[in-house]
Amino acid sequence: MKLMIFSTSSVYETLVSKLTLLGHEVELITPADLSTLFYGWPDAEEYAQRRIEAFQPTHILNNIPALSITSSATYIGNSTASARLETHRWETRQKANELGFLLPEVLEECTMDGISQTYTEDVYLKPKGWDTHHRSWKIPANTSHELHNSRFIGDSSPAFIEREVAHNLEAICMFTISNGSYNIQYMTGYIGGGNEKIFGADEAAWKTNTRYEPLSSDLINSWETQCTRWLDYVVTLGGSYQGAIGAGVTDDGFYWYEQNSRRGTGVTFIGDANEWWESLTLDCSKASSSHWDISY
Repeated sequence: MKLMIFSTSSVYETLVSKLTLLGHEVELITPADLSTLFYGWPDAEEYAQRRIEAFQPTHILNNIPALSITSSATYIGNSTASARLETHRWETRQKANELGFLLPEVLEECTMDGISQTYTEDVYLKPKGWDTHHRSWKIPANTSHELHNSRFIGDSSPAFIEREVAHNLEAICMFTISNGSYNIQYMTGYIGGGNEKIFGADEAAWKTNTRYEPLSSDLINSWETQCTRWLDYVVTLGGSYQGAIGAGVTDDGFYWYEQNSRRGTGVTFIGDANEWWESLTLDCSKASSSHWDISY
């Protein structure tokens, strides 16, 4: 197999070495090759096509939801609809509410460079659709809105401000979808976090004062029920990919945060590379035989 992988950095590097040892020829393309690749800018697709033509892969794995690829190679990645679950947060949160999630309160609809006021509490700014930065931003209490707007001049993408949820912890669900089925690999709790989303923060600083926390048996049952309700819908949108759901846990229920329609960053692969590949191409249940360790 000649496999070309498009992904953010610090995801598939350890897996590539395992695939190579099995005799596969693998080329990994990350934003280190083109800084705009992850963000879906027009030249990213042109660049991707040039690399595909040069490598002539038999298979392509696309772990960048915003990147559209055209090729005769066997394609593993999102459908257009499943990619929008990550890239179009506004419409996704509405669907999540229909399927039982609570929603963080929206304090303002604005543009990325047009917040109208300085908030006296921590808030989150999120693009409604796909924008240049493609990420949500934590704006700490009393941060000047004029200062924020000056950092994003020219990004008039529609956006919204959410009030921070006073959650007990964040519930996370890791899953794989392929061939019209899904498999939940594991569910866990996460305490802390958010400060890595502050403008200028060190991306790797998310580990400071954070930790993963096992969910109680009662919470696991209710979280699995909610995730199953969501994934029963998501699987109808097609695609073959790994992803994650995040929600804030409160006494009232689960507050929707996001779905990432991709394998997250900062991980080391542990397991059988062939079974991982088969989980995306033949049987998604095989994803449970491998594990991804946080590597930084």
